[in-house]
Amino acid sequence: PCTSTREITPLEGVIGQDRAMRAIDLGLNIQKFGFNIYVSGLPGTGRSTSVDRAVVELAARLPVPDDWCYVYNFAEPDRPNALRLPPGKGREFRRDLKNLLEELKLEVPRSFESKEYEEQRNEIMHYLQEARQKALNALQEKVAGEGFTLKQTPTGLVLLPSQDGKPLSDAEYEKLGPTEKDFFRQKQEKLRHDVSAMIRQVRDLEKEAKELVHKLDLDTGNYLLNHHFQELLQKYAELPEVAAHLDQVRQQLLDHIHDFMEKEEAEVVPGL
Repeated sequence: PCTSTREITPLEGVIGQDRAMRAIDLGLNIQKFGFNIYVSGLPGTGRSTSVDRAVVELAARLPVPDDWCYVYNFAEPDRPNALRLPPGKGREFRRDLKNLLEELKLEVPRSFESKEYEEQRNEIMHYLQEARQKALNALQEKVAGEGFTLKQTPTGLVLLPSQDGKPLSDAEYEKLGPTEKDFFRQKQEKLRHDVSAMIRQVRDLEKEAKELVHKLDLDTGNYLLNHHFQELLQKYAELPEVAAHLDQVRQQLLDHIHDFMEKEEAEVVPGL
C-alpha cells in the first residue's frame, strides 16, 4: 500500500538469487589459496554491485589488514623487499622517508659548505702542501749538492747537469769532455733513485690526504644522518624489518652523501 515508490525502503540484496548469494558467501569465506569466484549473468543485472556489497559486508566484520610496503633491496635490486606494517603505518612510513630526503637535500649542502668543514678540510690540504714542499726542497738541496738542477716538466721531474747553480744547455753539455759527461751520467743515475723515492713519498702523502678528507666527509655525514635517523629508528623500533631497512638506507645515504650536493666537484689534491 503506497502512492509512490518513494515511500518504500529500498531493498537490500538481490531478488531471486539466493543460491548465487550463498555461493558468493561461501567463496569469500574460504581462507585458502587457489579458490576463486566466477560470476556470470546478463549486463545490468547487478553482478558487480552484488559482489562489491558482499565483499564490503565481509570486510567490515574482519580485522583491519596490515599494510605492505615494497622497498628497494640494496643487495638484490631486482627483488624488492616487502615490509609488513600495522594498518595505516605504510603511508606514514612512506611520508617519513620522503620528508627525510627533502630535508637532506637542504641540509647536506649546508653541512659541507659550513665554516667548520672548510676549516678542517683546508687544514688537511695545508698539511699536504707543506709536507710535499718540504720533501721537494730536501731533494732539490741534495741534487744541487751533486751538481744538478731539478726541473719540473709536463712529463715529470728532470735532472739537468749544472754549473754555478745554472743548468747547462744542450750545446754547453756537448762541449764537455767524455770524462765529465761520464761523471754526470753516473751521478744522474744515482740521483734518479732519490727522485723516484721522493715521488713515492709525495704519492703516499696524497693518498693520506685523500683518506683524511674521506674520513672528514664520513664524520660530517654520520653526524648529520645520526641526527635525522635517531628519531625514525625509535619510532619504528618495534618493527625489526623496518628498522633494518632504515639502517640500510642510512648506510647508502652515507656512501652517496655527495649526491645531495647541488654541484659535485671532482676531488683534486694539489700536486696529484
